[in-house]
Amino acid sequence: MKPSAVRIVANTYSVEQIDAGIEAITEREEDLLQVDGDDIGERLTHLLLGRRIRARIDAGEAVNAAFRAEMGAVRGTLKNE
Repeated sequence: MKPSAVRIVANTYSVEQIDAGIEAITEREEDLLQVDGDDIGERLTHLLLGRRIRARIDAGEAVNAAFRAEMGAVRGTLKNE
């Protein structure tokens, strides 16, 4: 996962556009939004996380706060304890 790619998705696209990009990858393996990533799975990860951040921004949360909160949740999930 590349945090910079996630940030670009969240800052550039609307929730609707991101949803269309997610659908394009999952249904047709097509990269509709030209998201950065080493493979289609990584690009899908960037879209899914970017969507969560964009939704928080649209709900009124500051961009940096939304990004930090979601990235912190990812780190918490990946932690091996």
